[in-house]
Amino acid sequence: ETNTITFNSAISSCEQAGRWEKALELCGLMVGSKVKFDTITANTTLSVCNDAGEWRRVLQILSGMALHHVNPNTITLNAAISACQKDCNWGNVLWLLRSVEQRNVEANVATSNAAITACKNSSVWERALGYVGTTVQSGVQTNTVTCNVGMSACDTVGVWE
Repeated sequence: ETNTITFNSAISSCEQAGRWEKALELCGLMVGSKVKFDTITANTTLSVCNDAGEWRRVLQILSGMALHHVNPNTITLNAAISACQKDCNWGNVLWLLRSVEQRNVEANVATSNAAITACKNSSVWERALGYVGTTVQSGVQTNTVTCNVGMSACDTVGVWE
C-alpha cells in the first residue's frame, strides 16, 4: 500500500538526486491519490526546490500547505526564507517573517540570518540592521554570522561608524 511514508521516502530520494521536478510530480500524485500530505512532505519538497533555486515553487508549496491543513514549522519557514534570500527577494522574506509570527512558529538564528542576509543582498541595509536589533531584542540567539552580515550591510554602503 502506498502511504505518506512511501511518498516521503521517494521525495527524499529526489532531493538527494536534485530532481525537484520529480519531487513536485510525486506531491501531485500524493494529492491525487488522497494520501496525506504532511509537514515532512512539505519540508522535503521545499528543500529540493530551495536547492534548485526555485523560490517561486517554494512559495507555492508553502501556500499549498494551508489548503491541505498542514502547519509549517521552523524548518518549513527557514527553507522558504532561505530560498527567497538566495534570490535577494527581501520583500517575500519579510512577508514570511510576519507569517512566522502569525503562525506562532519559533524563529531561530537561521531564520534571523537568512532575513538579514536577504536585506543586505538587496541593498536594504537599514532593514538589515533593524532586523539585527529585532533579533537581539526578541531573545533569539545570535552568532558570528548575524554580526558579520550586519556589519557587511553597513560596509556595502559605507555606513560603518
